[in-house]
Amino acid sequence: MSRSAAPPRRHAVRPPWFPLAATVAALLCVMPSVSSAGPPSVIIEEPGGASTAPPVIVDTAPSTAVPATPQRADGSRTMAPSEVYRHVLKSVVLIINEKTDSEGNRSVGFGTGWVMDVSRGLIVTNQHVVGSSNEVRLIFPLMQGDRLLTALEVYGLSADGLTFDDDTPRGEVLHSENDRDLALIRALPRPDGRRLPDGAQALTLADRQVWPGERVHTIAGWPRGSESLWIYGTGTVRQVSQRTLASGAKTTVMESDALINQGNSGGAVVDDSGEVVAVVEGFSTDARGLSLFVGLDAVRSYLDGALPLIDPQSAEDRVALAKSHMEAGRYDRGILTMNEAIALEPTNAGYIAVRGLMFAFNSDFDTAKLDLDEANRLAPNDPLVQGNLGQFYLLFGDLDQAVESLTRAIRNDPTNAEYYGFRGLARKQAEAYDKAVSDLSRAIHFAPNDVNLLMRRGEAHRLNGDYDAAIADHRAAVEKLPASPEPLDALGQDLYAAGRHREAAETFIQAVVKEPTEGMYHFRLGDALQETGDWARGLKPLEKAIELMPNHAPSRYYAGLSHHNLGDDRAAVQRYREALQLDDSDPYLRYNLGISLRALGQEDEAREQFALAGQANADLADPNGEAALAGNDGGNMAAGDGAAAGANFRRIGNVKELAGTWKADFTYNGEIRVQDTTTIQASGAMTSDRTVSSTDPSNSYVERTNESGRILVDGDQVLIGEQGKPFTRHNYKYSGDEFHIEYKELGGTVIWYRQ
Repeated sequence: MSRSAAPPRRHAVRPPWFPLAATVAALLCVMPSVSSAGPPSVIIEEPGGASTAPPVIVDTAPSTAVPATPQRADGSRTMAPSEVYRHVLKSVVLIINEKTDSEGNRSVGFGTGWVMDVSRGLIVTNQHVVGSSNEVRLIFPLMQGDRLLTALEVYGLSADGLTFDDDTPRGEVLHSENDRDLALIRALPRPDGRRLPDGAQALTLADRQVWPGERVHTIAGWPRGSESLWIYGTGTVRQVSQRTLASGAKTTVMESDALINQGNSGGAVVDDSGEVVAVVEGFSTDARGLSLFVGLDAVRSYLDGALPLIDPQSAEDRVALAKSHMEAGRYDRGILTMNEAIALEPTNAGYIAVRGLMFAFNSDFDTAKLDLDEANRLAPNDPLVQGNLGQFYLLFGDLDQAVESLTRAIRNDPTNAEYYGFRGLARKQAEAYDKAVSDLSRAIHFAPNDVNLLMRRGEAHRLNGDYDAAIADHRAAVEKLPASPEPLDALGQDLYAAGRHREAAETFIQAVVKEPTEGMYHFRLGDALQETGDWARGLKPLEKAIELMPNHAPSRYYAGLSHHNLGDDRAAVQRYREALQLDDSDPYLRYNLGISLRALGQEDEAREQFALAGQANADLADPNGEAALAGNDGGNMAAGDGAAAGANFRRIGNVKELAGTWKADFTYNGEIRVQDTTTIQASGAMTSDRTVSSTDPSNSYVERTNESGRILVDGDQVLIGEQGKPFTRHNYKYSGDEFHIEYKELGGTVIWYRQ
């Protein structure tokens, strides 16, 4: 039942610099990264009946090797499934991709690959398996006598997937491509000089396309749900056509009913003769038993283009290879490769501009500016140079310069969708939404299949309050990327913003189905269901969000609201207390805790919570009529500089002067309170602990974020950029203990106090 004493929870107006964005994850078949925070969903059992003979690498010697593939009596190349398995086993590779993020959190992901060239140690896999990593670990099958070893501990792997032997062989990522989701790895030499184990065998590409109804086979290194390695799978071809992969790229795709799981990604798909006819990529969640493989034509085309680049001979080849590294986020490798190209053609302005942009993506803005200025001096009318300059200024936060440079690029290349797209992005960030929509519409005209442009225009429409147009764009994106949850999530946010909460909930359900491990999708689903008044149905996705995001305070808070409105105040109090342990700064959380405590007869503690809520917001009065304690006056937000008497302002000589901890507490637009503690290092790197809440007592929105970024000093201005976002310029005043920063988007100045 509903209780009128509790204020209704409404969708909060979020400040413009805190977008609530979901993690973008395509339903690809790479084994999900295993975080050190918890166990994976697979456990490898102890092997049974192990032989006492020592394990050996596949085909180390004829006596211990996988038997050679027998020739059938009729001379046919067709093999039985078990023969295909033994044949492909000599080529299969388990790929381990270990990553550590900027906060030191480690994760491990798993995929599969296959040997395509033994002499050069070349291995093919998916781009989404290697990601932005420069190196990966490689594990090959082991035999013990005539027995294949499948237990993890034999390979030095722990059951939780987080531990493996330091001497596990490595491979360097040579090239990758998003469009066909393929990558090339070269095994690095081992101590004995070999790149691959003895007996490793390359698979060959088939010389014909398979037909529907033909049988195909796969081997996966460690697929989800399996308790051993080297898992066989088979099925039939449904069709080969041009369509989208699970990653969203459109290319030649084989559809099959062969059952695959996460961890299969990158493995070879072979026919009955053991020849490669496709590469595993992903599966569809919209249909039962529909696996998606990169088709033979796409694999062959990719290798034809990539293989000449692994040992590039010309400057042009080096640039193409460098762009592959840049596209995947391997900026250091890309810069080194561009250096080689520029050494061959030192006055090529386009090459210098490309390297400059790579420096910018790698957060080295000073070196980037040197390169781009030099390129502009050499070729001021080259659209590539101006386009890269525009992207640089966009990253740097100088939106006016970005628009100017991109406009010059468009003048010399008026049909380039990329330039219109970036200018539209710059105008969107400058809140010139009508112009942004116009530019993005032009970009879409020239590149109608670019879903990113549709997504970007949809967001611009939403920010401009044109929800119908936003919904139309994101519906079109859903049609173009039917396997991806990201367009569905964006569409759900459009519908929510338009007040169509039931439709939003239905859309978030679809996103959850496609990516059930993304906690924010569950949270948004619960939020939308609560807005429809369905507190019971809203509770289940919120509990799932808590499971997936244990440190996300709003999930626990909203779950408490559901419990309260369902009449279970004891459960509500438990969830409210859990949320307070994660974030004790939200007065609305304390207010609702007070409501539930009073319902349970715990009057003294209820009064205490109302008093604490009133200290933060005087409008939060005790519902029984007793005024809350006088509280915060709204913080430090002011139209002027709000200087303390006697403050001696001066220019900052070096960013090192800002090193230390700073705090600010202010109200934005009379609706949102922001409390921020930021620590700045001598290098300019900074980390922020920020709490955002509503000042409206009937609105229970609260969000706490931990973010990192960088601050730079440029004369009378500072440049502030959160990680992964462009820099923004701000006027400032500085006295040593006070740091006044003018935020144009907020219409005032925020005062930071040194702690």
